[in-house]
Amino acid sequence: MIEGDIPKDIEGTLLRIGPGKNEVAGKKNDHWFDGDGMIYSFTFSSEQIKFQNCYVKTPAFIKESRKNKRMFPCFGTLLLGPFSFCKKIKNPSNTNIFLDESSIITLYEGGRPYRTDNNFEKFSIETFRGKLAFWNFFGAHPHMHVPQQCYYNIGYFAPSIGLGKPKLNLWQWKKGRKLKKVMSLKMDKPYVVHDFAVSENKIIIFCSPYFIDRKKIWRYVQNKDSLFDCCTWDNEQKTKIYVFDIHSKNVEYLEMERFFVMHVANAFEKNGSTCVDAIVYPDDSGMQLVKDLFHGKQSNASPGKLTRITIGKDHCDSVLLSDVGVELPRINENFLCREHRYVYGIEVSKDNFSSSRLVSIDVHEKTCRFFDFGRACYAGEPIFIPRGTNEVDGYLVSLVYNSHTNASFLAIIDAETLKELARINLPFHIPLGFHGNFFAQYYV
Repeated sequence: MIEGDIPKDIEGTLLRIGPGKNEVAGKKNDHWFDGDGMIYSFTFSSEQIKFQNCYVKTPAFIKESRKNKRMFPCFGTLLLGPFSFCKKIKNPSNTNIFLDESSIITLYEGGRPYRTDNNFEKFSIETFRGKLAFWNFFGAHPHMHVPQQCYYNIGYFAPSIGLGKPKLNLWQWKKGRKLKKVMSLKMDKPYVVHDFAVSENKIIIFCSPYFIDRKKIWRYVQNKDSLFDCCTWDNEQKTKIYVFDIHSKNVEYLEMERFFVMHVANAFEKNGSTCVDAIVYPDDSGMQLVKDLFHGKQSNASPGKLTRITIGKDHCDSVLLSDVGVELPRINENFLCREHRYVYGIEVSKDNFSSSRLVSIDVHEKTCRFFDFGRACYAGEPIFIPRGTNEVDGYLVSLVYNSHTNASFLAIIDAETLKELARINLPFHIPLGFHGNFFAQYYV
């Protein structure tokens, strides 16, 4: 059922993804990140709105569904049994989703992507025409580089996580599933790098002192700890920042007082420096917050806050843009790689990684406005659909779960006024997910 009027200038496909199932054979996963990926698609045309959903049918998902038992270890969930550590860690392909011509591509940073070309019937590993070998991971947060009209992404050379110097690859992804390795960055530890930043001329990679501790891997081998539990925060180490020049290919290295970057909203250059607006945590509390809330535990972790990190030639500093806890930041993507004024996200607290409120942050004035869906509602990442040339001229779409009705709805909100224009009610619930994108083309 549709409430309100859907704007006629919204035409294209909204794709979202997240864990569709947080258990295997009736036994709950130990971490939200381990749930099998499910795709949700809303196609807007002049005639109709079409909704589709489907699990990402990875080989692990198919095998476990057929056998009705857990058969693979996950990043945060152990597989009990002798020699279980010898099995490949499951890739649920549940974190982000993109459309490349007629191919839907799903991403998870602990493995290679999956692709479907035929209405979700068949999924296969995406190798980008053979360029992404089985030993390479491909991150969950590609960033569009507007001047070149391509994406950049990062991903570890998988064997290096456990042996030798960890190697983080930088990839360039062009339309038509064309992939090229741009750089390999050798590091001293296998840092957890969930997101990074791309501006007009620079690529910024933040290596916070949060990493897979090789000294703890033995506990994973003994089935005592998951890989998530083997991650360590080092209070004695600073955050390392690598600055890659897109044109010269040179890499500069700086350090800042320790912090953890979960998600990046945008990056741009101003007065000879690169500015990165990101959700920053003082430590690994963001990762702990997600696990605690997944298990219904009270968390003492501090929520992340929108922070501007300014990186100069030989210095860097940071300034808080809002004191409101916020996550899943988005901007009007017409302003990617250039200076923006507004960042949108969901309000978070130590009691809830998701809340009923969307937030619009004016980074010039350092002020916030909110839209509240009401009690018992949990908002999803607000995705901006541009309408005109003005930065606030467009719509926010958020997939919301209502725990009172145990059903979900897609809300369409005017980005400038923060007034709800329409609501597409679904007769069932959609589990809280991670990320999504809108594409001005049809996928039917």
